[in-house]
Amino acid sequence: MLDVSQNQLVGEVPSTCFNSSSLVYLYMQNNGFSEAIPHVLFSKVSTLEIIDLSYTNFSGHIPKWLNKFTSLRVLLLKGNELEGPIPTQLCQITEINIMDLSSNKFNGSVPSCFNNITFGDIKVNLTTTLNFSALELTIYPFEDENIDCSFYRRYPCLPTIQVEVNFTTKRRPESYKGNVLNYMSGLDLSSNQLTGTIPQQIGDLEQIRALNFSYNKLVGPIPKVFSNLKQLESLDLSNNLLSGNIPSELATLNFLSNFNVSYNNLSGMIPTAPHFQYLDSSFYGNPYLCGSYIEHKCSRSHVLPTDNQSAKWEEEEDGAFIDLEAFCWSFVAS
Repeated sequence: MLDVSQNQLVGEVPSTCFNSSSLVYLYMQNNGFSEAIPHVLFSKVSTLEIIDLSYTNFSGHIPKWLNKFTSLRVLLLKGNELEGPIPTQLCQITEINIMDLSSNKFNGSVPSCFNNITFGDIKVNLTTTLNFSALELTIYPFEDENIDCSFYRRYPCLPTIQVEVNFTTKRRPESYKGNVLNYMSGLDLSSNQLTGTIPQQIGDLEQIRALNFSYNKLVGPIPKVFSNLKQLESLDLSNNLLSGNIPSELATLNFLSNFNVSYNNLSGMIPTAPHFQYLDSSFYGNPYLCGSYIEHKCSRSHVLPTDNQSAKWEEEEDGAFIDLEAFCWSFVAS
C-alpha cells in the first residue's frame, strides 16, 4: 500500500516510488500535481486493485494502458481536469466494482461496452472496505501479544489493516466497512460533457447498485431496459436533455430508493406503483410531467393513447375531422 493522499504535493511523481511489483493499493487523492497522469505511476506495477487519483488536478486524457490492470476493483478519477472521450479500453478491466469519473471534462458518448464490466459480481477481502472518496486507515494489533512472530514467515506480525472509504450515493455520503462492501457497486459519470443517448447495454449491469449520469448533455429516452437492474438503489439522470416518458417498467425496481430525473424534457404520466413515490424535487424542470403525488396532476389528455387510439379521428357535427390529441395539446399551448 502507498498512501500520499490529503497533502499539497506538486511537480513530477518520482519513478522510484513505484518499483514494487506487489503494490496493490494506491491512494494519491487531494494533491495538486497539475499534469497528465504519468506512465511512471504504473509502468512497473500490474497488481493494483485500487487506484484513487481523485482531486489530484491531473489533466489530459485517461491513459489507454490502464487496461493492463486486470485485477483492478476500484478506479477513482473524480474532480480532475481530464478531458476527451472515455476510452473503451476501460471496458477491458472487467472486474471493476466501483468507477468514478465524475466532475471532469469528458465528452463524447457513454461507452456501450461498459456491459463487459461486472460492477458488483466480484470477491473482495473482508478486511477491506472500498468506496468513492476519502480513505481512512485503522490498524489493529494482534490481540495475543505472546504470539510467536517467527511462525509467520512471509508476513511476520503484520497488523490487520481495515480500509474505510466513503461513497456518495442517494444524495449523501455513506461509509462502508467490512462485508457490506462485498455488495456495493457503482458507476458515476456525472458532471461531465457527455452527449448522445444512454446505451441500451447499460441495462445488462444487473448487479449494479448506484448509477449517476447527471449533469451531462445526454438526449433521447430513458431506456426501458433499466428495468433489468433489479439491484439498483440509486438512479440519478437529472440535468440532461432526456425526452419522452418515464418507462412504466421502472416501477418494478423494488430497491430503487433514490430516483432523480429533474431538469430534463420528459413528458407524460409518472408511473404509478405503491413504492414508486419520490420527492417532488425528483421531477422539477419537466413541465410536461404529471403525477398523482406531485403538484402537476394528470388530466385525461395526459393518458398515453394506444396505437389504435392514436389513429382514430373524432368527427365533428359538420362532417369535419379533427385530431383530438393534437387539439388538446394546442389548447394547452395556447
